[in-house]
Amino acid sequence: MKRLCRLFVSSLVVLTFSGCPQQTTTPTAPTPQPLPVVDLAAPFPTSTSPAIPLPMPVPTALPEAFVPRRSYDVSKLFNGLKIYSHLQSQPGGIAPTERELDESFSVDISLKVKVPTAMTTVEDFARTNPNITKALPNLADLLMHSRVSPYYHYLYAQKVKSLQQDMRKLEEILSRHNFYDCGTILELTNPTNKRKALWLQGDMDVVTDGSDSDRYLEVDGSSIFYQPFTSYRWPKITSIPSQFLAGRKTEITAAQAELDQPLLAAERAKILRSKIATNKMESADLQTFSFLISKADPFIVLPGFMLRNKSLPFCPRLGDYAVVIFGDKVYPAIFGDVGPSVKIGEASLRLATTLNVKASAANRPTNNLNVSYLVFPQTADEIPAPPNYEKWRTRCQELLTEIGATNLNLEHWDNILPPMATPTPTPDPILVIPAPKPLTTPGSSPVP
Repeated sequence: MKRLCRLFVSSLVVLTFSGCPQQTTTPTAPTPQPLPVVDLAAPFPTSTSPAIPLPMPVPTALPEAFVPRRSYDVSKLFNGLKIYSHLQSQPGGIAPTERELDESFSVDISLKVKVPTAMTTVEDFARTNPNITKALPNLADLLMHSRVSPYYHYLYAQKVKSLQQDMRKLEEILSRHNFYDCGTILELTNPTNKRKALWLQGDMDVVTDGSDSDRYLEVDGSSIFYQPFTSYRWPKITSIPSQFLAGRKTEITAAQAELDQPLLAAERAKILRSKIATNKMESADLQTFSFLISKADPFIVLPGFMLRNKSLPFCPRLGDYAVVIFGDKVYPAIFGDVGPSVKIGEASLRLATTLNVKASAANRPTNNLNVSYLVFPQTADEIPAPPNYEKWRTRCQELLTEIGATNLNLEHWDNILPPMATPTPTPDPILVIPAPKPLTTPGSSPVP
């Protein structure tokens, strides 16, 4: 029986996997249909599919009452001042009442500033100028006989006062860069011969002022901050007029013409009179004096407050000899101009481009406090005179030796101004006497 069942199952399996033979046919390629002709002028067909409905936005719940809040924000002004703003709102009374109260809508400004400690050690100076001991090998000895100058403390007192005055107009407040532009002001004294020197450590801004028609006629005065004067000046030598005289005469004429108009407002008349007086005073200076030229003469600028108290032993005066130390180079110069009382570190374009060829009125030669200014108070020549670079170098070398800085090789300055053109004299007119006409008689030859 079991054998019959196995035979039946085997037959059933064979019948299952074997089928009727299939007929195979080769598929034929579909007949190509012509492309439909598109009418470009016909309107674009619209979709016939049903539009998908967009979900309805969930409405924002409106507040049932005022919710007090506090918010914080940090921003920075163009002058580098960081502003940490803190807004706090709280419930008040009705609007007509709150409108009349100053404390309902107010700003509380709190400015925090750290006044720096003066640099006093060799390590302090080496941090900004690693080559300072190459320029001044006896720096440690010089610093042993020094003290922080009261000028330093006064300078930062002026800076803080300036911040206080400008806090109501934050965009005009002294920038972070200009606040920290002075590393130290030291008073050095040689204990043997009592020679004094002021050491100022700072960066270097660029002054482009000055003119001298005796030495150079065409000075670039296009900058809006340019002035043809420097504080150091001397009597003119030639009668060559300044190129800046004509413009001031034009301004005087225009202001006087407006001042002569009837029914002129009193405030405007006051401005015009002041303008005329200023231009007349400047015209007189340009006709009388010559000045340093920034692009040609190496000079430095000191803040005006340092000149006020002449009884102080380290009070400088215009024309004092000075040296500028940058890297391992020492450059002779003079104190030639007076600047703002809240800034340190400014020099002529000649000095600036020597430190960095890319320096200009809009580009400092260096932003770091790595420039040393050594000023020798009360060493100016008794009679101001035009620049004599070799004399300046010799005198600075002598003063450095007297302060104890010996064997220093000061840099030389060349005169880069082109020579003044010598005017060609106009020849005197030659009197030409016509030759007399020859005398002739009828029938005769002319008599020579």
